[in-house]
Parts: sequence; structure tokens; C-alpha cells
Amino acid sequence: MSAKKVTLRDIAEHLGVNTSTVSRALNPKTSKMLTAEQVRRVQEAADALGYVQNTMAYALKKGRSMTIGVIIPDLMNPVFPPILKGIMNYLNREAYTSIIAYSENDMELALTEIKRMKGRQVDGFILAGAFRDDFSVDYCVDNNIPAITVGRSVDKDVVDKIVIDNESGMQQMVEHLLELGHRRIALIAAPQNISDGYERYRAYLEQLESHGIEVDESLIVQAEAFSQDAGRKATGELLSRNVPFSAVIAANDLVALGCIEELERNGVHCPDDVSVIGFNNMPYLDQFRVPLTTIEIPRLRMGEKAARVILERLKKPEMPLQHIVLEPRLLVRSSTARCRDA
Repeated sequence: MSAKKVTLRDIAEHLGVNTSTVSRALNPKTSKMLTAEQVRRVQEAADALGYVQNTMAYALKKGRSMTIGVIIPDLMNPVFPPILKGIMNYLNREAYTSIIAYSENDMELALTEIKRMKGRQVDGFILAGAFRDDFSVDYCVDNNIPAITVGRSVDKDVVDKIVIDNESGMQQMVEHLLELGHRRIALIAAPQNISDGYERYRAYLEQLESHGIEVDESLIVQAEAFSQDAGRKATGELLSRNVPFSAVIAANDLVALGCIEELERNGVHCPDDVSVIGFNNMPYLDQFRVPLTTIEIPRLRMGEKAARVILERLKKPEMPLQHIVLEPRLLVRSSTARCRDA
């Protein structure tokens, strides 16, 4: 015989309080109406009695599944876990759950996951791996599925987006290197079909020109991905050109680490011979043999804002598109130093 299902009334009778008090205490959106002590007592009683919340009944009542689908492009890239944490923190506070899928930077796979999750009646999507021209985003728009991009965005202004001010980040990087006396500044650019890669490349060109430095195309190499291996390969190509440079701006931190490895392998030392700067401030960069100068982005806040906006979109489908730009900041460490020829 199965055990009797514990109800809100059972908890209320156990504590000698109203059922409405128990309901408020167990709902993250209404628990703030009670004291911390009241919430604690109800939660402890619910745990002791073995209460399990019937989220399906609540969802049916609201006409929603109370679930958001999240597509992450690359599990190996340390930039995404803090964004995911921010998303989950906010959704949990609002009594939402999430289904997380991994797209491997593949639009077809992202679209497959979106269709699969929509079959499970998710209410909307947070897309962390969009391309500038992305048919998985188009699918959401064409089928009136609420969606928001975070970090990377599409060129068309069709969905809400949370992005980093890449122009500001590049300005801080270039000006830091110029202050150290560098003029021959190479760029390992990210794939141009991704908004971050395109925007940082354009900002690099604009910043050099605005400071009166002629752009030398031989100092620009393309990384095939945001990875350490791609950084090694791109740096190898740069070195093979036999052009002088005293600093390298890398597409992200992983690319920067690959760059430093390849430089050292070829007898070029960082920062004594070449300064290297990354982007994202992934964990433990200050613990490396050469702590990496980088651009810090507010990844946790990006995730929280993405979750907040998608829930606002569900409540107010007709609200204007949200385009939220977050400011990055330069973190100076040991991988950048004064140019020897300055």
C-alpha cells in the first residue's frame, strides 16, 4: 500500500497554522510576506513530513509549465557555467525550473534541442550560443516562442538580448597596451560568424585607427574557435609570417593561454618579449605561471538578467524588445608589460 500523500493541510495542522501560511512559505514568490522564522518552521515541517510540491498542478493552474529551456554551446568553455548559475539562481527564486542542453556550437543541434524541449512544453528559451545569422533563433521567432540570447547575439533585432560592450572592452585593452608603449599589436580574432568575434574585430580596427596607428593586416590572424588549441594554431600562423609584434590581443582567455604556450614553445617569452591579453576572466587565471591580464565580464549578472527578462517576456509578450548592454572592466596582471622598444 502506498503512503498517504502529504498535503499543505497536513503541514498546517502539524504546525497549528493556516493552510494559506504554509502555501506562502513554500512559494519563493510569496515567502517574503512572512518572517524568516515562519518560513524556516514551515520548510522544516514539510521536509520532516515528506511533502513534495505538485508543480504540475501549479503549472496547469497558471497555464504554464514553469520551465525554461537553456541552450549552452560549449561545456569546456569556462565562461558559460557562471552564466548558467546566474540563470538557475534567478529561476529558482521565481519557482521556475530549467532544462539544459548542449549544442556543441551547432545550429542544427540547437534547433533539435529547442524542438525537443518545446515538445515538453517549456515556456521559453535562453540561448547562450547564438550565431549572428541563426536559424534556431528564427525558428523561435517564426513560431512565437519566447526567447532571449545571452552573451552572443543575432544581427537581426528580433529577440531580447543581454550582451557585453565589446567596444568598451577592446578600447580598454588597446589603451592599456598603448600606455605600455606597444604599437605593433597583433590580434587573434574569433570566428566572425559569432557576434563577440565580429564586434571585437571591428573594435580593434576602430581603436587602432582612432589612436593614429595604421592597421597591419599581417598582424591579424583568425582563430577557428574559442579554444586553447585554436590559440596555439593561430599563434603558430602569426609567427610563421615573420612580422614583428610586441603584444597580442586574444579572442578570449583560452585562446590567450594557447597563444602563450605557442610563444614559449618557440622561445618567445611572455611578457618579456611579447605581452598577451585575454577576454572573459575565466577562473584561476591569477594562479598561472604568468597571471593573465584580461577583461572581466559580469557573467553571473548576465545569467540573472537573462532569466529576469525571459520571465518578464512571458508576463508581458507585447513589451518592447530588451537590449541590455553590460560593461566589462580591465584586470591588469603579469602577462602585459612595458614594450622593450618603447
